[in-house]
Amino acid sequence: MIKVLYDTNIILDIALDRKPFAEYSLKAVNLMDTKINGYINVLTLVNTFYFARKKTGIERARKFIADLRSSTYLMWFTHFYKLQSCS
Repeated sequence: MIKVLYDTNIILDIALDRKPFAEYSLKAVNLMDTKINGYINVLTLVNTFYFARKKTGIERARKFIADLRSSTYLMWFTHFYKLQSCS
């Protein structure tokens, strides 16, 4: 299986139904059921809940986050590495 890290904006597109991106983001996320292992940064959960709560209400935001957590792997970033130039 391919591992994919979903950007926060992909998740927000779906949670907030941002047109026209929500349709394409949903297609990408739906691949998790068959072809890929989907990963999200733990901060994506926090940011998504914050914005979804404001737009859709707390109960819908909680359900969205619960559904998201049941279908993705969480990535905890505890180390930061300095990128080195390839030249």
